[in-house]
Amino acid sequence: MELCGHATLASAHILWQTEVVPIGQIIRFHTRSGLLEAMEKGNWIELNFSNSAHSSGGEFEGISNALGAVPDETYQSEGNLLYVYEDEANGPQARPDFSTLKHF
Repeated sequence: MELCGHATLASAHILWQTEVVPIGQIIRFHTRSGLLEAMEKGNWIELNFSNSAHSSGGEFEGISNALGAVPDETYQSEGNLLYVYEDEANGPQARPDFSTLKHF
């Protein structure tokens, strides 16, 4: 597996909560997709994805509509898409159409 963001979030959370890594310290994961950093931001975990594994790419027709929000940037690698939203308000406001997304 090249990268699994949810597993990375869970791993970072456990490392901080069990104090294997001091709270507030950046955790660096070395993945097949490149370096991935996890940082605590209040009650959130922020991931900094390596862009060396992805190239800037165009929007795949229909995915933004199915997600309910147009991304500010898109990146792609073999079998993966990364959509970047500069405004975090796009997340809670988005109403993804999962029945359409399952076809991509």
